[in-house]
Amino acid sequence: MSVNQWGVDAKTTSFVKRFAPLHLKAYQDEFGKWCIAYGHTGADINAESTITEQAADELLIKDLTASGNGVNAVTTAKINKHQFDALVSFVHNLGIETLQQSTLIRLINLGKFDSAANEFPRFTKAGGRESPSLLKRRYAERELFLTPF
Repeated sequence: MSVNQWGVDAKTTSFVKRFAPLHLKAYQDEFGKWCIAYGHTGADINAESTITEQAADELLIKDLTASGNGVNAVTTAKINKHQFDALVSFVHNLGIETLQQSTLIRLINLGKFDSAANEFPRFTKAGGRESPSLLKRRYAERELFLTPF
């Protein structure tokens, strides 16, 4: 059983929505992946895909719940809700595999939270180039991660 059992709530979704604007028609992200809604990707998304706002909100909850379950599963150190939300945003954007393979999660699991927070800005490139939107998102995740609960 995981040490952490945090769940996604309105604060989690609100934070993610700041960096993943709603798209009712499919678009290609900075990596060339087809996305829809609030950054949802998948084999079922293509250039012709569309979605309603209600369906997009439901899909976001489903995606963030999956991200949150992943965060709970890979964290062995006790984290607070702000740290959880920051990590859910990170995973929603980059995938659980990226977190699992990162120094970020290794430092968290060692209880080195300040050092871990400094890892967020290392994930700001898209297509080999620095992305201003990813830089903004990573610093916001870092700030949230360091906010006491």
